[in-house]
Amino acid sequence: MHVDTDAELHRLQTALRDLVALSAIPAAWTGSEPPAVAAGLADALVHLLQLDCACVRMSYPDGAGAVDVTRGSAGKRFPEWLENHAAAKVQFPGKAIVADLGDDSQPCRAVALPIGITGDGGLVAAASERGDFPTAVEQVLLSLAANQAATAFQNACLIDERRRAEEELRAARDGLEMKVAERTAELHVANDELSALRRVATLVAQGVQPQDIFAVVAKEVARVVDVPLVSVVRYELDDTATECAGFSSEGPLFPVGKRWLLEGTNVLRLVRESSGPARIDDYSELEGEIAEVVRRCGIRSTAGVPVVAAGRVWGAMVAAARDRGASRRLHRPASDRD
Repeated sequence: MHVDTDAELHRLQTALRDLVALSAIPAAWTGSEPPAVAAGLADALVHLLQLDCACVRMSYPDGAGAVDVTRGSAGKRFPEWLENHAAAKVQFPGKAIVADLGDDSQPCRAVALPIGITGDGGLVAAASERGDFPTAVEQVLLSLAANQAATAFQNACLIDERRRAEEELRAARDGLEMKVAERTAELHVANDELSALRRVATLVAQGVQPQDIFAVVAKEVARVVDVPLVSVVRYELDDTATECAGFSSEGPLFPVGKRWLLEGTNVLRLVRESSGPARIDDYSELEGEIAEVVRRCGIRSTAGVPVVAAGRVWGAMVAAARDRGASRRLHRPASDRD
């Protein structure tokens, strides 16, 4: 029996070359996403083994699906045959070799190998028009490549899961830090308000005159809410309001006893009519005495809350600021205290 030593040596060299190449491939997949590992295996098989078609299915370890990659083509029957033997939820039974697969004009031979001992890792399928495909060496190389890829795929899944877990942990930590910061700010405001209430309560207990108490209240509200102007007014029966006390960071603006006409649109009228909080964001187009004074003082927005005594609206407390959006900030704490 004649043995072509040169041909056998060439086949051996080719097998060793492919073995080394396939053994080195997993290093190139380090840090890759799971789909990239499956695609890399299919590309490597087609290139190194000169296949007409390679199909790779790699299952996620948690059973949440699989990655399917196909490279090349091998007629119409190959995908049909493969799907019959490798449905998504059916474990592949073991190695299968089909000697005559494909169209009449383009026959091919195919082999499919399970990944993992039980085949739960997926499968690798390859097809070629060569009459001797797959050789024993090619089957070994396919099996080696499939199991190496399975290890790389598992590692990629673990890295991907860890990355997602770290992202979720960072998001949770950021959310917690934000909530802590918001809650801390709320506690600071609450402490400021409680301190202000204690100071006012102390004055009441000491029998301080109402006008002086109103002045202290206006000052404390301006400090807590951080606005430049706060007024306390009393509603009269003749559709006017009397200035009882006020605080301004720029010094007195309105004298105590000043009578305000409630005509036109203004916060004092809105509070009296609704018996609840009210705000105005812009006085630039409003009419009436109060609107005119507000514009002249450079005030852009106001918010007011009713002062209730003996079950009826006795007056109102009004906070003002020079920027248009300030009333939104003023209205919230004021209504919370109401």
